[in-house]
Amino acid sequence: MSEREAKEVRELEAPGWERGGLGPKAIWRRPDAGRWWAHHQAYIELRKERFDARVGHAKTGEDEV
Repeated sequence: MSEREAKEVRELEAPGWERGGLGPKAIWRRPDAGRWWAHHQAYIELRKERFDARVGHAKTGEDEV
């Protein structure tokens, strides 16, 4: 596992994401929704959550128009 991948794993595990499997086929479950995501997509979702928290957006699941 590369250092980048190890960092992403630590970042996903810290807020409670649950890993299923190992290596490039690992999947991750969100702690609040129960949906499983591929590793890369889970990391993108985590980054979106962090951004929303930083700028004060409430996560509603809908895009504002």
